[in-house]
Amino acid sequence: MNRFAKILSSFALLALSGAIAGALPAGQLAGPSASAASASAAKAITASDILLNDKHIDVGSTLLVRGTTYVPLKPLASAMGYTLAWNPATKTAELLRPDRRVKLTAGSTGITLNGTAGTIALAPKVNAGTLYVPLVAGARALGGASRSQAGEIYITDAPRYAVASLNGSSYWVSQADGSLYMRPAGQSEPKRLGQLDMRDTPYLHGLSITPAGPGTVLLELKEKHYAMFNDFENNYQALLQGETVVKQMAYHYNVAATPAAAPGPASTQLYLTDGLVVQYIQADGSLGSPLNLPDLTGQDPESGYRFRVEYAAADVLIARSQQTARLYAVNPATGKAVDLSKQLISPADWPDWERADGSDPYIIPKMLTLTKREGNVLTFVYSPIMGGYAKKKTYTLPLH
Repeated sequence: MNRFAKILSSFALLALSGAIAGALPAGQLAGPSASAASASAAKAITASDILLNDKHIDVGSTLLVRGTTYVPLKPLASAMGYTLAWNPATKTAELLRPDRRVKLTAGSTGITLNGTAGTIALAPKVNAGTLYVPLVAGARALGGASRSQAGEIYITDAPRYAVASLNGSSYWVSQADGSLYMRPAGQSEPKRLGQLDMRDTPYLHGLSITPAGPGTVLLELKEKHYAMFNDFENNYQALLQGETVVKQMAYHYNVAATPAAAPGPASTQLYLTDGLVVQYIQADGSLGSPLNLPDLTGQDPESGYRFRVEYAAADVLIARSQQTARLYAVNPATGKAVDLSKQLISPADWPDWERADGSDPYIIPKMLTLTKREGNVLTFVYSPIMGGYAKKKTYTLPLH
């Protein structure tokens, strides 16, 4: 999604072709009207015109069939939190999420919703090996409501499920209330495991599942957005062993929006954090000792500022104070922290950096930043606050 929200300059309604109603048990839904068909023919809906819960979603492509917009079922269903199983022999798609099970068949208006037979206004179609559904009727069958505004189609889906699968098991989180579900491999129905302590937010999160040890996974529900010259990031984490939630943590960051820096080395260590405490996830799925960053660095935990993890490996944690812009290297084994900013920034530049504000958009692009790791040698760059060329510094990690 574009970092700057798209401003809608008019609110004229566009009549979308196809059946506005979707699938309901036992009954045929209304078909497309002539006026709707002519309107769609005049302004065909493209993939970039489709929003789910006010966020553009990528459905790949659209088809206009006799005035009705069709979209690929798989990306639409995935965005609405469904797993999809396809039976090529019967050309039937079965979609599942915790509150809804839907069956659709190519070329048929028959539909099954939570075990009850019904109909959809227009039949799904196979095109170039991909199953397409009429956009509005298909979204309605999946539990959404649609409206047209200023040439765009807005789909509202109240539960706002995010879904991810790993090794045959599927996981869902409702972004409406934080309910967490799992369908273990080989089982047919999702089970409710608990609830994430989520903030009420209209933004859509992405769900990821990462192996974290024998029978253990790390679940992360993430979203980033731009608003009012700031970048916001929210992440809800849960460590699951089998069907048990071992621990949850969440962090929320907002920083002044600045040009993105070149990416540094990727983290190789899984962890949980709330922005103040970091806990490594060990190879066996257990949790390491908590690393309390305010205690280790001397920052006031009541300041309201957090630490941002910028690199995590088995032998070092690199974290930045959002209050002071200082970068710290923490030894996970000993808990000892080194103020890298003080150690690596030259004495001539240090008086300015010692008083730097980590939330200042002028300061952020100049901060000491990890750019490369080669063995035990970490390479950083920073720029003098008062101007000048970027400077390269190295730090060698102690051998254990």
